[in-house]
Parts: sequence; C-alpha cells; structure tokens
Amino acid sequence: MKNDFLLMSDFEKHTTIACMYINKKSINFISVLYNLDECLIKEILISENVYEYHVCNVCNHLKIKYSFLNYYHCYDCGTKINLRYSKHPVDYNLYNHKISKYEQIRDDGQGILEAKCNYCKKYFKPTNNQIHKRLKSIYKNKRGKKRNYLHCGCQIHT
Repeated sequence: MKNDFLLMSDFEKHTTIACMYINKKSINFISVLYNLDECLIKEILISENVYEYHVCNVCNHLKIKYSFLNYYHCYDCGTKINLRYSKHPVDYNLYNHKISKYEQIRDDGQGILEAKCNYCKKYFKPTNNQIHKRLKSIYKNKRGKKRNYLHCGCQIHT
C-alpha cells in the first residue's frame, strides 16, 4: 500500500488522505500507514478544506466535527435515531439472553419483552431506553453499584 501511495501524484495523495480522514481515520493512523509527518497531514487536510470534518454514517453528509452527537451520527441523525428507538417497546428475542440473568422477564405473546417491576412486582413493558440504561449499569460499571432498577414508574422507589 505504501508503494502505491508513493507512485501517486500529489493531487492523488491529497485526495486519498482527505478521503481517509473524512471517513474517520485518525491523523495518527494515516501518518503510520503512509509514514508521513502528522503536521504535513494536517496541512494537507486544511488545504483540502476538510480538517475537522467527517462523514455521518447514517446520512453520509460531510459535517463539521462538532456537529456530531457521537462518533457515528451527526446531531440530526442521532436525534432521529434516538427518538425512533428510545420510547419503543423492546423485542423479547433481541434482549432475552442479555437481561434474563438479571431481571425477571417474559414474552407478552407478541414478541414484546415484559419485565417485573423491582418495586411493585407488576409486569410492565420497558422502553428501549430503559433496557439500554439497565444493561449499561450491568456491563459498563467497573466499580460500585451495578443497579439501575427497572421500574414501571410506580414511584415506590427511593
């Protein structure tokens, strides 16, 4: 790959570097790959008017770095995705194996997950957002309390 890069014209080199960068390859990665100085790469990106720009993985539009919600989605797409999935009921088959060890769950007969409220003990349909927060508290916390109780909003919790 380095040999191919060396045979390219300056225009092709600049275009290749710019394309890699906007598709979320770091300056450090490009530097190591092509054995180039990071300052030179930054100068090329500035001259190509793409420094601090990336392509959104959802809409494929080139956007300035600070308009990203996270590494993959710009604010526009991330907001649409979050709204679409955060309030929807959860697919039983998708999360059964991940959460059944920690929560009492069941299938409602239509493939929707129901969980037993940790406070009032009634079954309810948690949202994707609630399940993601619960799983995050289980798998991501390295120390301390690993409990983000699933509850139906019964207001019994303290």
